[in-house]
Amino acid sequence: MQATGENVSLSSSYVVHFSVGTPPTVDGPYLILDTSAELTWLQCDGCIDCFKQKQPLYNPHDSSTYKLLPCDHPLCKSYECNHNHCKFKEWDVHVEGFMSTESFGFDVSYSNFTVLDGVVFGCAYGTVGFGFQDNPDNNINGVFGLGPGPRSFAS
Repeated sequence: MQATGENVSLSSSYVVHFSVGTPPTVDGPYLILDTSAELTWLQCDGCIDCFKQKQPLYNPHDSSTYKLLPCDHPLCKSYECNHNHCKFKEWDVHVEGFMSTESFGFDVSYSNFTVLDGVVFGCAYGTVGFGFQDNPDNNINGVFGLGPGPRSFAS
């Protein structure tokens, strides 16, 4: 995991940079580190009305380890169900999509690469209202949630 204060959008933010999927993405997403957000999410291929980003949208169909979270999963509680898949909506940041699991890879010490399998995250198909949404040089792909709650990456 790499946290940096580099200028990644219109303002400086701490970001997390990692690889996603199997095979891992060559240049993985940059997510804003948010200690109040419970859910980690990134924009996925097919996203409608999503903010601009320099990197291609994450395509879950390119990964052999991507899975949609079923509605009976404990982390789907309080979210709606769509064809037995857990659909999330976070109204405070106006993002929605499907709860999923995937492999996340972190370069934890520049010589030790760690892969975590089955990480629960949101594959976002709709995002609205982000301040950097019209910046063509935007590197941000979503949010890395470290806030309290069972869906937090810290949990």
